[in-house]
Amino acid sequence: MQSRKDFIKSTALLGAGSLLIPDRVFSQDKSDSLPGNQPAREQGTRLVISVSMQFEAGGEPETGFDSPFPPNLEKGYTDMPAKTWFQYGYKEGIPRLLNLWDKYGIKVTSHVIGEAARHNPGLAKEIAARGHEISGHGLNWTPQYTMSYETEKKFIKDSIDIIREITGKTTVGYNCNWLRRSKNTIPILQELGFIYHIDDLSRDEPF
Repeated sequence: MQSRKDFIKSTALLGAGSLLIPDRVFSQDKSDSLPGNQPAREQGTRLVISVSMQFEAGGEPETGFDSPFPPNLEKGYTDMPAKTWFQYGYKEGIPRLLNLWDKYGIKVTSHVIGEAARHNPGLAKEIAARGHEISGHGLNWTPQYTMSYETEKKFIKDSIDIIREITGKTTVGYNCNWLRRSKNTIPILQELGFIYHIDDLSRDEPF
């Protein structure tokens, strides 16, 4: 089974590759063509890119989470260096990204775990204060697809309440852990007032 670290690394590379293509396409003359004899798009074509920033650190369980360190720790003990690896995300990583988004005038969607916001309320407030969207990402890292309807509803609602209390923002978008929703997730999101989720990969455009 692919680890969270390997998954993030591989998708980041795929994302970087996909972002390289439009620059090449838009610079082509109309007489050129893409591989596979696809007609080139005219210069001036615009591309919409949605940028998201996960805010998960602080919501991870005490044990049983992925990290860059080998799984050679005896059971029942907290992986202390791995905890500091997560702490780096909210102490250094996200603050640097926020400055980067400001530098280039980019607004992002930040998928925020409720417990992560609770552990780092100042950072959650900063994300919202700088004009970025706060999106729901669950209460913690517990998989939703195993939950009953009422348990999952409480899981999502508790995260909404935490984020609203801290940031003053009501989440209208949602992202499940690993994208793995249950058959009840969409009805629950509709019941709770959400207007979109990002866990369906079957279309090029939102629907």
